[in-house]
Amino acid sequence: MTCAALFGTSMSAACGETGGSEGNADSGDSSGGTGTATASGTASASTSASSSASTSAATSASSTTVATTGETESSTISDTSATDSTTGELPCGLSEKPGQDGPWFDLGNLGEPLGDTLTMECGGQGALMFFLQTDQGGLVPVDDFVMYDVTLDVPGFDDLSPTGHFYEAQGYPVYVGCGGIGEPDGGFNTVGIAMLLPDALTDVHMVDGVEATLHVSLLPPDDEPVVFDATVTIAVPQYLSLDTCGFGV
Repeated sequence: MTCAALFGTSMSAACGETGGSEGNADSGDSSGGTGTATASGTASASTSASSSASTSAATSASSTTVATTGETESSTISDTSATDSTTGELPCGLSEKPGQDGPWFDLGNLGEPLGDTLTMECGGQGALMFFLQTDQGGLVPVDDFVMYDVTLDVPGFDDLSPTGHFYEAQGYPVYVGCGGIGEPDGGFNTVGIAMLLPDALTDVHMVDGVEATLHVSLLPPDDEPVVFDATVTIAVPQYLSLDTCGFGV
């Protein structure tokens, strides 16, 4: 089963179909294998734009407009906060971190903070993958999504993928809206990063115990990328195989 059949056309980034090389994100600060990345320096979580009404009672205000998915309406965000001005609440997929200014993100694997081990699992769509839960904040999302660049390099196995990386995706969309998991335009929304395996990998246990390099960059719409680099050891549970993960298995 192809990746496109699993995730739909709107999730081509999840399949590593990037059609190019890695982005130009600066290396930034790395926090090792702790699964936490923050922006260096002071970052603004919103921008301001002046707007005016066309009626005789026109008024002007400084605001940031964020379009909602598939809708023409917009919401106004405070110049200093990523909260929804109508509810005073953060979008469901964004969090606040005390003392943290600017964009940031944390990574998890199997429900725990990402450490030195990256464990393979059978995903909900019936595909073997390395799944990274993401927690992020300090930015204003566009269309209920935040974007990430991701590469996973596994020495000796990178040439199994046409990108030259075991896994690579540029502009990977992570859903942070409050509408739940939807299927716009026949696609699939994910609340984390699903790193699928190369189709040419015939035995998943060949990568068990191999030391790999993980690179993840959060791409705020109006700020510098926030970069996380770590060395992780691949773990493949004994019960997993290409035959034991799939629809109906």
